[in-house]
Amino acid sequence: MEERTRELLYVLSSLLESDARCLALKEAEVRLNESDEVRSLSSITKAKMESYAYNKDHFGENSELTKSSLHELYLAKKALDEHPLSKDYQRKYAIVRRLYDELDLILISPFREPLQCERK
Repeated sequence: MEERTRELLYVLSSLLESDARCLALKEAEVRLNESDEVRSLSSITKAKMESYAYNKDHFGENSELTKSSLHELYLAKKALDEHPLSKDYQRKYAIVRRLYDELDLILISPFREPLQCERK
């Protein structure tokens, strides 16, 4: 890679680190990770996931116990996803994801296309 290209990529990286959208996402992530309530909901969801997997393996996918544990897992995951801190993080993540998709389209996608040899 040419030195000038490398320098420009470092500049881009620095700009992204200081971008308001990326900083807002980092702040939302910190708040999410520091929340005792979210941590509790996450633990409950993990336990429900393990319970569902156990029931599915031991009693089959169509057993009432497995179906019941799947419903409990759904409710736990829903509660976690609907928590205000989770929703805030998801909104900010979507904004940053769009930014990175645009960068990918401009910087990377041209190199994904197979090189076309000109026919003479």
